[in-house]
Parts: sequence; C-alpha cells; structure tokens
Amino acid sequence: MKVLDIYDSKSNLKCYGKNVFTTTKDYLKQFPIEYSNCFNNNLKSLELIKVDKIDGVMTARYNTVENIIEFTSEYALGHEIFHMASNDIINNKYAFSSKMNIEAGLIEGMTEYCCMKAYDLKHPNSYTFEVFNVMMLEDIPNIFKPYFIPNNRELINIFPSRKDIYSLLYSLDAYNRIMTDYLASIYTDEDILIDINEFIESIKYTINSLISIELSIEKDSIRLKQYRDKFMDLISSNWVSDTITELYPNYLDFTSKLLNKRIKQKRW
Repeated sequence: MKVLDIYDSKSNLKCYGKNVFTTTKDYLKQFPIEYSNCFNNNLKSLELIKVDKIDGVMTARYNTVENIIEFTSEYALGHEIFHMASNDIINNKYAFSSKMNIEAGLIEGMTEYCCMKAYDLKHPNSYTFEVFNVMMLEDIPNIFKPYFIPNNRELINIFPSRKDIYSLLYSLDAYNRIMTDYLASIYTDEDILIDINEFIESIKYTINSLISIELSIEKDSIRLKQYRDKFMDLISSNWVSDTITELYPNYLDFTSKLLNKRIKQKRW
C-alpha cells in the first residue's frame, strides 16, 4: 500500500460534492447536542491518509484506535466519517459493539444509512440489506442514541424482547460476513468458498427477527399493515434486490408469505 497524501482534519475534502465535515456536522444537528460529542472530540486528532489501494474490496477504512481514515477516493469518506462520529475513544467504546462482536452488520447499516441521509442520496451505495434493516427500525424512539453515544446495553434495552434483538444482531452479522466474502471472491483474486445455505438462512432469520421486533412493539392492525407495505416496498427495491437475488432468487416470495402469516396470526 502506497501513501499518496496525508491531510489534517480541517482539509476541504468532499464526498458527493459536499464537504465531509460540514455535512456530517449539519446532519448531527437534528439530534440532541450530546450526539455530536464523539464527532467533535475525534475531529481534533483525526488523520486522513490517501493511499493507492486497501485490502480486499474496501475503498476506505477507519482505525478506531488510532483515529485514522485511509481512503482511495474521496467518495468513500462520507461513510467513514460517520464511523468516526460513533467512536468514543475516551471511554474505549465504538457504536454499540460488544465483546460478543456480533454487531458489525447493524453498525455498517446504520453508518451507511446516516451517510445516505446526510448526503441526500436516493439509496445506499453499499451495505444495502443492512441499510434496509435500519430503515425498518428507524421509527423506534432513540434507536440512534447508542450509536452516536456508544452503549451496547442501551441498544439492547430499547427493545421489548432481548431474544429478538440478539437474533437480529446474530443473523445480520452473519449476512454481512458472508456478503463481504462473496464480494471479495468476485472482485479480488482471493479463493473464498461461500456457503449459500448459510447465506439464505441468515436472510430468513434476519427478516423473521425484524418482524418479531415490530410485533412486540406495535399492536394496531392498521399500522401493522402499513408496516407490511413498507417492508415489501423497501425489500423489493432494486438497490436491495440487486444484492440478494443472485444468491437467493426466491427471497421476495419467502418474505411476503412470512409477513402475511405472522401479521395475520399476530404472534408476539
């Protein structure tokens, strides 16, 4: 890996045509002021290094310990700045990660979701299924608090059922891991075997966990039907289906049947 340039945190670097620091700061203004603490604290010592390449299929990565972002092109900076904004270096906490290390899928989804919203993008450019999950959770009160004010326990306590949120974290993490390997096998020379059955099961369990979470929160049948419509509209969008269909072509049929069955039965 060759270093091409080194910037300090005050550099006028842009992502999607917007200054990465100003755009992130403006996005955070919608939340209570303490949500910006990690961003403001880390910005003082943040180092940005432009390199010619990064391992695997990555175009950027954030070092949570050293507070350094390596990147190959500026368009990837928006995502990484939000990783920085959810890293509490002082207390050694990163988003809602834990020692179990099962939160990567949801963290990446929330990071890309925030990037998408901050830069007014129509859809995410990476981690699409992970972002879909966040969009199905976005209306839960305080769902972003344990991300920007890192706290795993607070994330778990947001949900009525610990079983449901842990199931979601496990299954989405499995999906994220398998999809990362799959993309690496396509775009690099790495010889990586993909377990298709495990991939399909990770999607099924993730979808079922999302439904269980909603059924544990919402009791009104009309709003549950609205939830079903939102679920199907998002998961059938091109930016999600283009990622999943090749490995799991029947996922929409599974999703529709499971949604209708569980909402009709109202099992919570």
